[in-house]
Amino acid sequence: MTGCLQKGDEAGEFSIAGEDGKLWGLRSSTVKLEDHVGHKVTVAGKASGESKAEAKKEKKEGEVENAAQKEEYRDLRVTSLKMISDTCAK
Repeated sequence: MTGCLQKGDEAGEFSIAGEDGKLWGLRSSTVKLEDHVGHKVTVAGKASGESKAEAKKEKKEGEVENAAQKEEYRDLRVTSLKMISDTCAK
């Protein structure tokens, strides 16, 4: 998956928007993702867990959602990263 690497909501978590517009949560114990925040990168790894959309369906009715925040699609355990550019196209 190729896109702009961004810092995530939690410590040690990062995100990337795929070409399909879906936002993936990224984590890695082997790749230093923090070194590439703001860079255009290609990452590879293994998707883990259920999709965030599936998890959302299981939430209790009446729970408040932050609609302004872009929803993560799935989590990806990154095993490799290739930097494409040190900047992201706006």
